[in-house]
Amino acid sequence: MNGDLVRFTELVDRYGPDIGCWPDAIEANWARRTLMAAPEARAVHEEALRLSDALAGYGAALDVMVKPDVSSRVAAAVMVKLPRRVSEFGWWMPRIAAGFMLAVIAGGMFDFYVQQGAQAQDSIELASLDTLVYGPGELELP
Repeated sequence: MNGDLVRFTELVDRYGPDIGCWPDAIEANWARRTLMAAPEARAVHEEALRLSDALAGYGAALDVMVKPDVSSRVAAAVMVKLPRRVSEFGWWMPRIAAGFMLAVIAGGMFDFYVQQGAQAQDSIELASLDTLVYGPGELELP
């Protein structure tokens, strides 16, 4: 029975004195049977209930003492002391984007107006051979 009392005490310490809220139903049923069978287990359970009630009372008294706006005041004070974070793109990213847009517009205008005169002349065609297809693998070595 001493081993059962140790196990019961450990379970009450782990899950609390409210056996109905324990996550494991098998252990809760075992604890209920042990509670009914052993007076030592009832004493441990009653002491845990008293301790839980006392802690709940102290928590309620502490909640009344600490006003709800304390956390917001502390957060505001911390935020004031933090350095202001600059955007990761900074001031230069919109300017670079605008420069790209101007380059695209200028390139389109160049292609439309200047290259039209060049189309009247003979066009130059370039051929490119893929070195992986027509490379040293095509050579017959002795």
